[in-house]
Amino acid sequence: MDNLERVYHHIKNSVNESGFPATLKQMAEELNLMEHEVKTAFHQLMAAGRIAVREEPNKTIIELNDKREW
Repeated sequence: MDNLERVYHHIKNSVNESGFPATLKQMAEELNLMEHEVKTAFHQLMAAGRIAVREEPNKTIIELNDKREW
């Protein structure tokens, strides 16, 4: 599994388990990746439309797009 898929599945599992995603730093540590690798994968996921980030007062919401197979 490439870094993109690993980061996506980590975000998805984290949201399902705790209701919110881990930080980029936490994901990097848990996936044994460099923080910039997680950040790159995160931005690629946003660009591909697989995740959406929306800002609300006092919180950031990450929405997963599972409507089609990737």
